[in-house]
Amino acid sequence: TDYSWFSDKRSCTQISKNVSNYGSNENVRLFDIDEGKRCYNLPTTKNGVYLIRGIFPFGELSNSSFYVTIGVTQLGSVISSRLQDLGIEGVFRATKNYIDFCLVKEKVKPYISQLELRQLPEDYINGLPTSVLKLISRNNLKGEGDDIRYPVDKSDRIWKGTSNPSYALLLSSNATNFEPKTNMTPPVQVLQSALTDPEKLEFIHNDLETEGYEYRVFLYFLELNSSLKAGQRVFDIHVNSEAKEERFDILAEGSNYRYTVLNFSATGLLNLTLVKAFGSENGPLLNAYEILQVRPWIEETNQTDVEVIQKLRKELLLQNQDNKVIESWSGDPCIIFPWQGIACDNSSVITELDLSSSNLKGTIPSSVTEMINLKILNLSHSSFNGYIPSFPMSSLLISIDLSYNDLMGSLPESIPSLPHLKSLYYGCNQHMSEKVPANLNSSLIMT
Repeated sequence: TDYSWFSDKRSCTQISKNVSNYGSNENVRLFDIDEGKRCYNLPTTKNGVYLIRGIFPFGELSNSSFYVTIGVTQLGSVISSRLQDLGIEGVFRATKNYIDFCLVKEKVKPYISQLELRQLPEDYINGLPTSVLKLISRNNLKGEGDDIRYPVDKSDRIWKGTSNPSYALLLSSNATNFEPKTNMTPPVQVLQSALTDPEKLEFIHNDLETEGYEYRVFLYFLELNSSLKAGQRVFDIHVNSEAKEERFDILAEGSNYRYTVLNFSATGLLNLTLVKAFGSENGPLLNAYEILQVRPWIEETNQTDVEVIQKLRKELLLQNQDNKVIESWSGDPCIIFPWQGIACDNSSVITELDLSSSNLKGTIPSSVTEMINLKILNLSHSSFNGYIPSFPMSSLLISIDLSYNDLMGSLPESIPSLPHLKSLYYGCNQHMSEKVPANLNSSLIMT
């Protein structure tokens, strides 16, 4: 359940799915929003490597179009006119102790049915410290059949049985006598089948994005013929006609299991070809492979500002639980639809907080004084009460508007002394003292 993120049970619904002349229903969280994004905030361990996967069922949600981000890095789009469930999966290294998974509206109603976060081996992201990997496909070459995933795969990777080239020979074995050298190794149930051919194997993916991207392919090999020795099955590996591995020998390192990683760039097409090497007695063999697209990690809002604004959000919600403005604050405050009432400088720091006429009540959150890059603060025309907090002399504020509230007490002497302050409005607070601080500059300050 996602009630800890979104408590409104009314936005949980069922969609009808017509499959092979019979119907079924699936629960989804539907976000009926005019614009912006809704994000799930999931705990992570800094520097850990994770798989994150959202499931988006097909059904009656026609004309729905939105995209998905990890943090603020776009991962993929969901278009509801498709005829099968869609899984969007990414691999990333955590830069802090949480990750945001966001649905960003383009046309109508973002929705989701499942969200999964799993730890993965380091090998996936090695050499790519500032990247997100988008899963294109994860292929089990046993032929079409049931998916293999957790608990068989401890990392909950979903291995899909794929239709194979008609010319290739499918080998199967009950072999279990191999020692995986890394956590990258697929489950033995995946490796017990392989494709082979006397001369070559060719796998074509012509559905890659037309925009040029870098890609990373993981190839997994388990020699199923126990009678072969090193040097008897040797082959070359090509990607889009470029040689990536020459004279590749599964048995060369003394084990019957081996995997390799290929990095390449592509536009629209991947042609993966394994060709028998000169002098080899046997043709190539492949058990499974994964294709991942490399996307640059987009820098998020200044982390100090993020921590403070999240703290302020929690303080405001304590006394404004049903406030639509504060409830809508989700994910990164600046990038990809800034939060309502917030403006940012070059998308990296929060410079303006304007919650005027937002129907807010309670005391002014003390955390507002910790917003070190804030220049404009407008909390006017609401129902704030209590005392005005003091601001540090390091504040960059140039304008403060606290008028038309229900504040009390005196204006803190620190506020008129702020070095950059040019305007201050605090009138129409009937319970405030009429005493004016001695350091008030009447030419710049208005009540």
